[in-house]
Amino acid sequence: MVLKSNLKFSVLLTLIGVGLLLVQVNSAEVSLQEVYNNAGPGGGYDKLLELDPQEIYIGDLLITGPYHEVCIHGNGALVVPDGNFYAILVYESLLDVDHLVIEASIIGLFYSNHSCGTVKNNTIAGAADCGIRSTDIYMPGGLEIFNNIIVNNGYGIYANEDYLPQYIAYNDLWNNPGGDYMMYCG
Repeated sequence: MVLKSNLKFSVLLTLIGVGLLLVQVNSAEVSLQEVYNNAGPGGGYDKLLELDPQEIYIGDLLITGPYHEVCIHGNGALVVPDGNFYAILVYESLLDVDHLVIEASIIGLFYSNHSCGTVKNNTIAGAADCGIRSTDIYMPGGLEIFNNIIVNNGYGIYANEDYLPQYIAYNDLWNNPGGDYMMYCG
């Protein structure tokens, strides 16, 4: 009877071990830059990224012009830092991003130099500098930021006074010690 009990326990431990091994194999980190480089057009965008919520992505994405139109449907996927300054940097391009969870290093989303887009339904946390930063955004296209959770960053949303996002609403910001909404005047 003790032998049968030990055998059942042994089988159970083996099954748990195999299950844990499979979970580790399925959660390998993937470079977001590689996913971007391999993405094709779709939905009216030059590049359409449909992320897998079962994957963990390395936040090293640089989207640079001349003007590209890009959309990221995060589907609840997690982007983690890899020691980079930013998780996603947009430069002279349009980026629409939704349903993405970003664990940031220094900056979560950085819209710079004639960029524009829409940031909606995302969670951004842990950025030493700011969750979302915008400087020199492209005014006709503008930047809209709404329905996001932005928490535990140095600043929540940080913008240059001459290039303020056109629409900011319904965001849930808290525990951003430098401030939830900040404007750089200079």
